[in-house]
Amino acid sequence: MHEDSGWVFGIKELEKGKIRRGLVKNVHDGDTIDISFGIYGIRRIRLVGVNTPELGTQGGEEAKEFVNKTCLLEVIEFDVDDDIKQYDPYCRILAVIYVNSTNLNKELLRKEYAEIMHIPPSEFKPSEWKADCTPTPIPTLSSTSTPNAWF
Repeated sequence: MHEDSGWVFGIKELEKGKIRRGLVKNVHDGDTIDISFGIYGIRRIRLVGVNTPELGTQGGEEAKEFVNKTCLLEVIEFDVDDDIKQYDPYCRILAVIYVNSTNLNKELLRKEYAEIMHIPPSEFKPSEWKADCTPTPIPTLSSTSTPNAWF
């Protein structure tokens, strides 16, 4: 099999730079879903850039439940990572998922259901997603402030 044949793991490579839509049919765990889209039938997607706890470990069920509530039986959009192989060794499509224009991968980080799992090269930068999620510190009175100066 030639590298440029367009086939990986016996699966046709998806066209790069294209956002696709699909219906979420199953949530396997916090970072893996099954979708139905077009002529491809039902395919498994691994959310790129994030890693949730495995089922049976602390936080695993909570992450899965969050993804279930967020996207099960919803039409989602997904963006395949164009800078790396489109499939992982388990034949899962590597992608960012958008639910009603919200980046689900980023939401998992923001709500602390997932940790960053960046494997370069990748067009996606989960560390930037995480930076966007950092809460702004609440201003406090300095020790030299006069009591009740704000009132």
